[in-house]
Amino acid sequence: DGLIVCRVTRSYSALGVVPSLADAESTLTHGPTTIERALVDIIESYIVFRPEVGYVQGLASIAALLLYFMNPPKAFVCFVNLIHSHFFIDLIKVNRRGGKWRFDFFETVFKERLPLLAAHFDALDITPDTYLIQWYLTLFSTCLPLHVVCRVWDTFFLLGEAFSVQTALGILKYHEHALITVPFEGCIKLLHRPPDPLTFDQDRFFQCVDSMRIPTNRFGLWTAAQRLSELKVELLQVLL
Repeated sequence: DGLIVCRVTRSYSALGVVPSLADAESTLTHGPTTIERALVDIIESYIVFRPEVGYVQGLASIAALLLYFMNPPKAFVCFVNLIHSHFFIDLIKVNRRGGKWRFDFFETVFKERLPLLAAHFDALDITPDTYLIQWYLTLFSTCLPLHVVCRVWDTFFLLGEAFSVQTALGILKYHEHALITVPFEGCIKLLHRPPDPLTFDQDRFFQCVDSMRIPTNRFGLWTAAQRLSELKVELLQVLL
């Protein structure tokens, strides 16, 4: 419980969320300790609900943002439904192959769209899993300002997983000049450091994201091929 409480505090600090429950249906006023307790309850309830998954660093940030817009019971239901999508379960523990092919797809498109930055990362031995795992498991809530994250989530829920790749590429394009001029340590710091919301140019950022559009059928065909490959492997394991 102590570890989770610590993560809760970090989650709200990273999000810049004001610690009060935002529930339009509630007439109660909740203090800072109440929302932190609610977040701990959600994480602990999920651990009991899915012990084979357990607590994964980053998921508290998602629950925290959900609590910003709804009461704890609704937030828990939304949290469970979201985490149980292939996108998250594959990235956590249950299916590491699912995580690998996502990184492979991202790297393929990354080298096509941002070849100079991709070459710079290759020279520094910075692989996609160095930053993508955190970005994906938090749905970008720790690497973008809160008001930008909300817009990203809206589009992610509308367009699906392909938009997560587009957003990640947009982040890299937004920071491309800064990233390409610094060594390994500077890149890692920039990739994991939350930006200053006062200086972050959201208009330019979404222009970068828009320029990284990925045809839905391309991602869909890649996904279908990888899932078929996984099913073949599982079938062979059963037969052998």
